[in-house]
Amino acid sequence: MQREDAYNDGAACALGTGALCLDKHCGHSELGATPVEFCDLLLPDGTFAHIKRADGSQSLSHLFAQGSTSTVLLARNDERFRADLDQLLATRAPRHQVRVTRRPSRVVYAVGTRSTLPIHNGLFTIAKVALLAHSEIIKATDTQLYLAKIQRLRL
Repeated sequence: MQREDAYNDGAACALGTGALCLDKHCGHSELGATPVEFCDLLLPDGTFAHIKRADGSQSLSHLFAQGSTSTVLLARNDERFRADLDQLLATRAPRHQVRVTRRPSRVVYAVGTRSTLPIHNGLFTIAKVALLAHSEIIKATDTQLYLAKIQRLRL
């Protein structure tokens, strides 16, 4: 079974030029002391992808919270969080469009599962409710949200 960080590194390489693995790269908010991960993959078009294996409701609820928190902090102009992202991109991708917009163009929740069900049917009930709640938060920032399934993920 592949570790999540190794999967994300491989996914960034497979996606090609401009895709960045930001897994475990965090920023600090003006709102609190604990760091928040920006996203797992940052795509060239400004998509922030958050990726997790569907091990249980707790891990998926965390995934959905991470995505909405990062999106809200960027969309609501949390200067400390935005500055931390800009500093990271200045060294990793100095010409990335997110350095100008300082927010995601869209958010993707990518869930790895072995289930053959469509992703919206295969989620645990608690995770579905968490997804609904966090999708409303993201929609309030005028950011597009997508849910994707990664079949047979070996994280």
